[in-house]
Amino acid sequence: VSVTAFRDYLRCPFRFYLKHVLRMETVDPFKTELDALDFGTLCHAALEAMGLEPTLRDAVDPAALREFLRATIDQRARARYGAEWPLPLIVQVESARQRLARAAEVQAEQRAAGWVIEHVERKFELAIGAITVSGKIDRIERGPGGAVRVIDYKTSDKGITPVAAHVRGVRREETAPAWARFSIGGREYVWTDLQLPLYLEAL
Repeated sequence: VSVTAFRDYLRCPFRFYLKHVLRMETVDPFKTELDALDFGTLCHAALEAMGLEPTLRDAVDPAALREFLRATIDQRARARYGAEWPLPLIVQVESARQRLARAAEVQAEQRAAGWVIEHVERKFELAIGAITVSGKIDRIERGPGGAVRVIDYKTSDKGITPVAAHVRGVRREETAPAWARFSIGGREYVWTDLQLPLYLEAL
């Protein structure tokens, strides 16, 4: 079971079965633009390439990082969608370039602050009872004083804290099963995702 599949199971076990066991998926033959998954995959590929490039791991020049990311995303987009793009795709690729330009600035700032990329796309397997959980961590960095942090790339329009992405409060007419609930300080919560807790356990 993949780490990200737990999110689907927590939302709806039946849909989890359709997607991950029967491998059913929605097909749109008239698709002319990127959906959220396609957009994230495109940006993710560029960031992965940057992290794997030895000459850029220690770069503190945002212009060099920005140019690499821009060239990489353009190359990946042409390889996947051809040379002639419909207008929605042109707009979306430009949006991806702008987001990656900001990522280049942050990367340069963080490297100058002492954070070093140690692993990119770090694969792992974790045995939990009879289940083998597999996953891939986008990036692991080591910083000042030996601190370690895990970075998971997100390309949503608005940022969300790790806590908000993984838990929510119990609703008045709660339908979540007992095994998905837990309490802290007398308040009850429900798990909505297990990605980062499983990353922590794997590390």
